[in-house]
Amino acid sequence: MKIMNKLICYVNSEAFTIGLKKESNTQLKESLENSLPIDRTITTKDLLLAYIHKSQELLSLENEIKNELNKLENILKQDFQLSRYDNVILMI
Repeated sequence: MKIMNKLICYVNSEAFTIGLKKESNTQLKESLENSLPIDRTITTKDLLLAYIHKSQELLSLENEIKNELNKLENILKQDFQLSRYDNVILMI
């Protein structure tokens, strides 16, 4: 793992250094900066609220993905049944 950048967050006046991998450097840094104020000390409450917010976002995205996969599965099932029915008609 090659660390390209470090991000320092201050929680309750204690510094925490987060090493960012080259592949996710920019995206992760921007996401953290949008979720947490990194230019000042944050409280444990701020950190917990940011975690809960991100967890809710993740659950929402998971539900959207599940719904889209269910729609796709139904479409594929419907197409399969139609094509199987068409084959039966052609065989007769």
